[in-house]
Amino acid sequence: MKKTRRRYRRESHVFQAVRLPAMMTEMMFSSFETIARRSWMLAQGKCSPTECARMVLEKQQALALSGFAFLRGASAASILAPFHRGVTANVKRLRRSGNRERRQGA
Repeated sequence: MKKTRRRYRRESHVFQAVRLPAMMTEMMFSSFETIARRSWMLAQGKCSPTECARMVLEKQQALALSGFAFLRGASAASILAPFHRGVTANVKRLRRSGNRERRQGA
């Protein structure tokens, strides 16, 4: 049985030039929203101990993954990718939980 190799297309220079600023912009807005939602949860007394622990653990995990990428000599976008994934996942999760609470309260 013959093994086939996958060929990866190189990203265009234009895409590489836009990727990092776009990632940083999305990360900035998602961070603002995550901070606002978590602050609101803390002010209302609805922030669970799990969510409080998650605030610390997710940063430690992203920092470790970014550090490994940095040591491998990865690109700036690859180094920021763990933070970007975490922030965008948080905002999506917090939006869902906020909508669920509104539906139950109404």
